[in-house]
Amino acid sequence: MKTNWLMALPAITMAAFTQGASAQTVTIASDLWCPYICSDKANPGAIIEAAAKAVALKGYKLEFKEIPYTRAIQMAEYGELDIVATVAEGNNGKLLQNEVPFGTSVYGIAQRKGAGLKLDSVADLQGKKLSVIPGYTYGTEIDAMITANPKAFDINTGDDPLKQIFLKLEANRTDLVIDDIVALNHRIKNEGFADKLEVKPASKQMLPPFKLFYAFAPTKPTTPDYMKALDDGLRSLKQSGELTKIAEKYAIILE
Repeated sequence: MKTNWLMALPAITMAAFTQGASAQTVTIASDLWCPYICSDKANPGAIIEAAAKAVALKGYKLEFKEIPYTRAIQMAEYGELDIVATVAEGNNGKLLQNEVPFGTSVYGIAQRKGAGLKLDSVADLQGKKLSVIPGYTYGTEIDAMITANPKAFDINTGDDPLKQIFLKLEANRTDLVIDDIVALNHRIKNEGFADKLEVKPASKQMLPPFKLFYAFAPTKPTTPDYMKALDDGLRSLKQSGELTKIAEKYAIILE
């Protein structure tokens, strides 16, 4: 789940997903969060594909840059890219949030099979090591704990921090990770972790679902046009049913 508590991070190799040949290019960046944001250029994830088709309706093409999430936020703040994918509603920091959400994110908890961990309150974290990713949001209470004492948590950075966490879970070097339940299930099922790891639904009382938005560079003169193109395009995709088809392609149910 993505929000905006920042740490300094190095840049990493970038990959691109584009549509069209000569249209004006809009740059969007994030770390991997498959099936929402994936490394496959032909199937770049639902959030990236939706954005590409949305802006294409206004004649733009989309270029995806795969970089650490907080690095993407910093680059957008400095006007070095156009869009960050994605932000939790109201957690856009200095960036500008668009109007039309992609969909809703629901939390899940990944742990070793048979661990039997639950997370109904922060008290359930007592004696447990929680792995977190800079820039992601873990609910109001846990976010405050991370901000106050980040050294108490297992911090993971880089281009694919969730995979790092899964490897740590397998090796008994951490206890749990909180993330979007669709992303957790997808990664565990498709990347060889299903024998050792499992996903449980999180308490919606403690970790309520939230809508996913795109965040734009605040100072670029092109931002108003790009944001309008994305919002208008998303509205059109929703009205035509195309957004639902994109989500279903990646086994995502829009709420």
